[in-house]
Amino acid sequence: MKRIFLFGIAALLLACGCRKHQAQEPVTSARSVTHGESYTLIQTGGVGNVTNGVYGVIKILSEHTLIGPKPKSYLDRVIKEEAARASFVVKGAGVVLFEKGRMFVVTAKHVIVPNAGLRKIQDKENTKKTTEFSKVTDLQSRVSIGSLSVSPEVVFLSTSSDLAVMSVAARDQKAVLDSFFRDPAAPIDLYTPAVVLPGSEVEAWGFPAKYTPQLEKAFASSVGANDIVVNKCLGRGFSGGIVLVSQPPHKLPAGIVVRADEHDNQSIVIPWQQVLETLRVASGEKTDGAVVKAEIDKPVDLELTRYCLKGYYDSAK
Repeated sequence: MKRIFLFGIAALLLACGCRKHQAQEPVTSARSVTHGESYTLIQTGGVGNVTNGVYGVIKILSEHTLIGPKPKSYLDRVIKEEAARASFVVKGAGVVLFEKGRMFVVTAKHVIVPNAGLRKIQDKENTKKTTEFSKVTDLQSRVSIGSLSVSPEVVFLSTSSDLAVMSVAARDQKAVLDSFFRDPAAPIDLYTPAVVLPGSEVEAWGFPAKYTPQLEKAFASSVGANDIVVNKCLGRGFSGGIVLVSQPPHKLPAGIVVRADEHDNQSIVIPWQQVLETLRVASGEKTDGAVVKAEIDKPVDLELTRYCLKGYYDSAK
């Protein structure tokens, strides 16, 4: 039986791309980003002494299956013998970092947790066909980190923002390093958020293309304690990607992409300080009732259901 997480609520699933997340053509090329296969931190027997920091980006894919209630009446059973079910896939980006010798992947919560209010799923092959649910009674989700489909060991979900932090088991770290893309400036200082002001130029990394990360440059339009608005719509595949600011001689993290708006040609970024607060809970440095821990109970593949995420769902009511 596969590793089970139980999913059921989350955040803003369909609000993280342009025009309800229509796919876009790849943007600027990934420049000199180095593939993880040439990453020198790999040593015999695992990862060596790794410096704390942000190292790069990796593709995140999740597949969700919604299941409706079983037919109760005789007439319903005649018309439909089984409960309605429908599946959909979400693609986004994650940020690979090391903190106190442990590997974490930060992403937008809605990339891995489906929207609790979702009741209509469009067929992937026949766009005119949809499945509607009067009620969702169960939900199964698979989350894959990178092209080698690594499953997270533990997931930490913020209940106050669209953030998720996934820890990676020691046995899986090499697979992540073999399929991530290292930033040329890595390791980037993890603990010093960039100073972002209106007008600051930023760079965002995501996966609108199939295999390699893409770079978009933009400018900060407004800066607040809870979000940064940049003046470009970062479409499907950028959700969960990192936003960096060049502050010579270094790059520093500004935040994580969580939402885009084609109509207003802008995107929303969660400031890096909020990422650090969630990461401190994930690393065991502090406790916070606004972050819910969902731990995998079996060392096999991954499936998420409501059981593991009950605390998260209860807090979202």
